[in-house]
Amino acid sequence: MRLPLLSTVALLGACTTAPADGDPPPPPPLAADMRAPVLALFEHAVEAYFAGAGDLPPTTCAVFRSEGDNHGDSGLSAAQEERLLKRFPRLAPADRCQWDGSKYADSITGDPATVIDVYRFRCEGDSACTGWVNTRGQGACEPAAQYRMRFAEGRWRFTRDERVLAQ
Repeated sequence: MRLPLLSTVALLGACTTAPADGDPPPPPPLAADMRAPVLALFEHAVEAYFAGAGDLPPTTCAVFRSEGDNHGDSGLSAAQEERLLKRFPRLAPADRCQWDGSKYADSITGDPATVIDVYRFRCEGDSACTGWVNTRGQGACEPAAQYRMRFAEGRWRFTRDERVLAQ
């Protein structure tokens, strides 16, 4: 009676034990996907934001804006947003950051939120694109900037336009 019980416990333990290698590797960089330039630009902007946001940044969402859309839907497909969320576990789904008329807030907690948005995104051919990135909300200190992108040597490369925006 004891032997089958020990075998069962050992088998169950084997099912719940983490692999010896530790955590699974992160998804491949989005900048390596020539067919996903807008995701590559988001990756570039989100990495830079989290690098300077400290250990406990506010709820942060990524929003792709169509022309004339100031505070609307994310504009990313569900598959695109899923790829971003897998790449950046600290990123929240776009619908979690809500505009309340004066600021962005986390729709669950009510705390301030930050939105990283890409807009005026255009590609000329398969390997050259431009787009604007803006970070809005608490802790956002970067002004909006235009990026030129070119796919070269197996990844999207970025050049930030350093001209000051007159708005």
